[in-house]
Amino acid sequence: GNESQVHWYGIVIDNREGQKKVLYLDSGSYSLSSMRERCLNHLDILNDYRDFLRSTGRIEVDVFTYTEQTHTFVDGQSNTQQNGYDCGVYALKNVEEYIFDRPYQITVCHSAMKIWRCKIIANLLKFAEDTGIIVVCRN
Repeated sequence: GNESQVHWYGIVIDNREGQKKVLYLDSGSYSLSSMRERCLNHLDILNDYRDFLRSTGRIEVDVFTYTEQTHTFVDGQSNTQQNGYDCGVYALKNVEEYIFDRPYQITVCHSAMKIWRCKIIANLLKFAEDTGIIVVCRN
């Protein structure tokens, strides 16, 4: 997510059985009420998108509404950034750690930001190459 076009945070909507939750990952300062508001906002976006898909008929989408009752809101307790510009890296790394089932195994810290930026680019490039989105020429 992006708050007021100045701060990035991560949201994971986990639909696995027994895991149904909205995980909030924010390296900045925030209140639990702002966390809840942002989680609700992202559920609204997801519900609107699902409604759009159903209305176009191009893809079959079950009739289900994501709510605070269907998915628990969880504070992911991200590491805190030490400046005003690394939030995007924290957001991406925290989401990546959760998706690959290694939550917080690797500490995202300010001193390693250049490394994390390069790693994110390398991972995206590898994925794009593996899926055929791009072709990398090697000599």
